[in-house]
Amino acid sequence: KMKILFIGDYKANTGPSNVNKNLKKYLPSEVLFINSSNTLIKCMELIIKVLFSKVIVISGFSRINILSIKVAKLLNKTIIYILHGCIAYENKINDLNKDNIETIEEECFDAAHCILAVSKNYMYWFKEHYPKYKEKTSYLNNGVEWKILDKVRNISSVKREPNTIITMGGGRPQKNNITICKAIEILNRKRKQKLKLIVLGRDYRDTEKIKSYDFVDYVGQVDHEQIYFYLKKSQLFIQNSFVESFGLATIEALISGCDILVSKNVGATCIMKSIESSDIINDYTNPNEIADKIEYLLCNTNNARLLDGIDRYRTSCEYVADRLIKIINELTTKANLL
Repeated sequence: KMKILFIGDYKANTGPSNVNKNLKKYLPSEVLFINSSNTLIKCMELIIKVLFSKVIVISGFSRINILSIKVAKLLNKTIIYILHGCIAYENKINDLNKDNIETIEEECFDAAHCILAVSKNYMYWFKEHYPKYKEKTSYLNNGVEWKILDKVRNISSVKREPNTIITMGGGRPQKNNITICKAIEILNRKRKQKLKLIVLGRDYRDTEKIKSYDFVDYVGQVDHEQIYFYLKKSQLFIQNSFVESFGLATIEALISGCDILVSKNVGATCIMKSIESSDIINDYTNPNEIADKIEYLLCNTNNARLLDGIDRYRTSCEYVADRLIKIINELTTKANLL
């Protein structure tokens, strides 16, 4: 059988890592992985396994993944790059300046024979912003571990608090949580509501500004299991990102019983077949639009409708792993015919 090497972090607790962990569980047993945690041994293992593999799948952007691409390109291997985010683009939004990051990332895009965005929506975004690569770009929606999430759904010990809104991403400008604060301020001051906002996530540039609002409970970074506690006590989850390749948190919020309001740029909306205009923020910089939609959703639930509109089979991790293998077979067949 054709040897496939899958390279990516599947040990950390980040979005891409969790996706990689799930794919690892469902990919065929003959797919190879990098197992060592020692840097030197890991590099040696990588070179050997690249040498004996026909297709190299690289999921996410990291030092070891960059090395993988260089080695795979040198050895003339077929490279598939799973695109979880455009680091250079996001760093500009988030005021994170890293030398040469744009050049290095473009080297990865150039070397890849196929770029797979982690949602159909994000594929469209990437093709628009990086037209140079549109001919070799497709998508592989992130899979959802429904069995694990259903266990979360069945935990009913947390009491839901009316008029409590939750968001994630902390003070990262890309998540645009300041605009959510402005919207809630409109509702609390002008429309005499009594809304509370829980903010989860790390400190970034916008953290102090977000904390300055008296209705904000800035919890900060928490373990993944704790996230469900806060989701289960909240009525409405908002994700107002400038750009969001997928956004698994929206699915976790739905499973936890929250209604959701998301910007049109959140990739996960592409698997929600019953989504309506009242669920989507069209102008993520406009607090008045967000305020109007918060007010509507606090009185008109969308949780059951959105969950019922998701095809669990076609969004499962098992289906996504099978689709990746089909994409690999199609790509190698096409390459052999040329």
